[in-house]
Order: sequence, then C-alpha cells, then structure tokens
Amino acid sequence: MGSVLVLYHSQEHGNTAAMAKAIAEGAEAAGAHVALINTNEQRMDIDLYRTFDAVAIGSPDYFSYIAGTLKTFLDHWYI
Repeated sequence: MGSVLVLYHSQEHGNTAAMAKAIAEGAEAAGAHVALINTNEQRMDIDLYRTFDAVAIGSPDYFSYIAGTLKTFLDHWYI
C-alpha cells in the first residue's frame, strides 16, 4: 500500500478527530504511510496533496454543511 492522507476538521475534543485517527491507524496497520492533518490546525498544501495515493476527508456536520476549512481546501483544489 502507498501513501494515504487523512484530512479532517475537528475542534479540540471532537469525534471527527477520533474517527480520523482510527482510519489512520487502520491504514498504517495495512502498511501505508499516513499523513494525518487537521485543517483546524494547519492548511493543506495543494502540491503535497497531489502526491498521495489515497485520501480520506472527514468533517463534522455543520447544519448539513462541511467545515469551512475543508470547503476552502476543496475550492482551491478544484481550481
């Protein structure tokens, strides 16, 4: 298995962080190199994003919408 990015948004003690960490642990157990990035703490570099073989994206539900930091990333990635 190659490299996996787990990109998520979570506040200080959020359930999304726990879920992202569980996904990362599972991918590492399968032999992948994993990068775990909380968009609430740092921005994701678009050029670095393109180097991953697989990506998992996680967000809390904010009134049926994703977190703003992930929305911004996805908007920049699409351009």
